[in-house]
Amino acid sequence: MKKFSNLKIVQVKKELSKKQFIEILHLIKKENNHALVSRLNENLIRKYLKIAITSNNIFLYVLKKKKFIIGYALYTKSEDYLIKDFHKIRFKILANLILSFRFLTLINIFLAITKIDKILLNKKKNLKKNCLNLNLLAIKKEYQSSGFGKYFFDKTIKNIHKNIYKFKYITCEAPTVGSVNFYLKKNNFKFVGKKIRITNNLTVLKKRYYN
Repeated sequence: MKKFSNLKIVQVKKELSKKQFIEILHLIKKENNHALVSRLNENLIRKYLKIAITSNNIFLYVLKKKKFIIGYALYTKSEDYLIKDFHKIRFKILANLILSFRFLTLINIFLAITKIDKILLNKKKNLKKNCLNLNLLAIKKEYQSSGFGKYFFDKTIKNIHKNIYKFKYITCEAPTVGSVNFYLKKNNFKFVGKKIRITNNLTVLKKRYYN
């Protein structure tokens, strides 16, 4: 389609420029405000993204329109790597959350680490075997509900499957009704269950990938 003709999708493999970081930071703060990373200070978000870029298990992609980033996505081979690969900044994350009085976020981290948050999930549905986890996805406000999110999602998972990691399923966790509808109605995900969070549970979704 013509509206997608001037778009460019790039996997970020080297350190972000100041401009790129600011554009992604804006998306994190504005469009992913339910995510843990959005609760961190600017310096820690920079470290977080640097680890993601250098990791062999985490993949950062950006969607560019001309010279500007209008979307980004963060994938991982397994959600376990979100704990393992960010292990070295765990104390800085905890300190930052405590000093900024993010106590509900700290409780949510405890629920995730102890796996108490998974008691509402269907145990028969294996969410780890041959799965790619979509951890974060954001599109700039003015480009939402216009097909850009689906286009970006489709292209990035195809690139990962072809060039990086062979997976059979894709999983994600949606925090809002709008994001749940995006995955269920526009991308054919299936409902798996809920992960417990303080104030707002996460909807866990899964999709079979057909090459």
